[in-house]
Amino acid sequence: LTGAEIDRAAEVVISTANRRVPVILNVTAQATCHAVEAARHFTRMGCQGLMCLPPFVGGVSGMQVFRHVAAVLESSPLPFMLQWSPSLAGGGMEWQYLAELERRFPHCQAVKVDFAPPGPTVARLTGEFGRERFDYLIGFAGLGLPDALAQGARGLMGGCGHVDRDLAVFRALQSNAPQALEQFSRLETLLQFEMKTIHTSIATHKWLLARHGVIATSRVRAPGLEFDDAQQSELEQILEHLK
Repeated sequence: LTGAEIDRAAEVVISTANRRVPVILNVTAQATCHAVEAARHFTRMGCQGLMCLPPFVGGVSGMQVFRHVAAVLESSPLPFMLQWSPSLAGGGMEWQYLAELERRFPHCQAVKVDFAPPGPTVARLTGEFGRERFDYLIGFAGLGLPDALAQGARGLMGGCGHVDRDLAVFRALQSNAPQALEQFSRLETLLQFEMKTIHTSIATHKWLLARHGVIATSRVRAPGLEFDDAQQSELEQILEHLK
């Protein structure tokens, strides 16, 4: 997306939510100066929280990552979530730097563990920082969700194409419903399909959103992935299995 498109999307989300639910906007700029400006801009727009994906272009050092995230935290007082995403960034934030963020910034309140399996990392985080200092969420479509919840995770930031199914499974797991693991197992087939690559994930969610009538077309901008007939047929079969 262009910068203007990102801003427009954020405006629509903030306006539509109308404070009925908190809106968290993600700062993904790779240059620290741009990330700081994005955090300030998003704060002025009226969101209720910020997330930050640490920089990963150019082989940055652990200290450079720490300084980048600290600069974003210093630029806004909003509740903050660190996106711990080796799947995108090639590594997580080193433990000593995370401990320094925890010490210096009380509004650094959550960590999103964005790779699979998330359970061991959530367990180590809760061991290091306890279950009260941070909220722990998982991403990566929710793969490994049952174990992550057992280890102390409290939230899921999944994809936008199957939010209804994610919510149903999440609530069943939280309540220890007898059918919870079976529900997750059925959903997992879809999660495994979409998380083959980042391109598959984007294409899957656009395809699902178009199928639901949320967006007009599932077309992906070049050089993104366009599903062929065989891939669409596989998705249809997976959805049939989920009914």
